[in-house]
Amino acid sequence: MLESVDFTKNELFVPMVSAPSIEFQGAKISIVQAADLIGFWGIIVE
Repeated sequence: MLESVDFTKNELFVPMVSAPSIEFQGAKISIVQAADLIGFWGIIVE
């Protein structure tokens, strides 16, 4: 859906995603955005 869209210069504020979250498939995000979004998928990073 958002394939090849570059979000690295934008702020993602409480994005609404489906389950499974296919909206971001192929999108480009920054490492900070990835850290924020990873919680939506129930992933814990230690």
